[in-house]
Amino acid sequence: MPTGGCACGAIQYAFSSDPHSVLLCNCPACHLSTNSAFSTNLVLPYSSFSASGAAPTTWQRTGKSGQPVTNHFCGVCGTLMWVLPAVLPGTVLVKAGTLHERKPLLESELYRPGVELWAKDRWAWCPSVEGVKKFEEAMS
Repeated sequence: MPTGGCACGAIQYAFSSDPHSVLLCNCPACHLSTNSAFSTNLVLPYSSFSASGAAPTTWQRTGKSGQPVTNHFCGVCGTLMWVLPAVLPGTVLVKAGTLHERKPLLESELYRPGVELWAKDRWAWCPSVEGVKKFEEAMS
């Protein structure tokens, strides 16, 4: 069962299913929350996900859809670990960089991105990933 957590170890999570997909997001909110060019997200059924340890701090914003997006992060070290987008009920987006085991990310096709969101906001120096389905904004 894959596991992950925050940088300081106060919060851990696990999930019992393979990702439905892996998506890259170039939206301005992901630029801010990751301090990077994009975020890499494992799209999972929430029913396969569990968290333990300290309760995460949450912050909610309004997505482009007009519906809430709830970020879950560690109140101690600030690591953003997962997101619950109301536009996708029953779905959790786990931030791939927070997985404990790196080998699947490096070697498994299961963790290869299949979708890129907000391609219009991709930074100029950041190349597009070959073979992914691209959306200029969110999926419609």
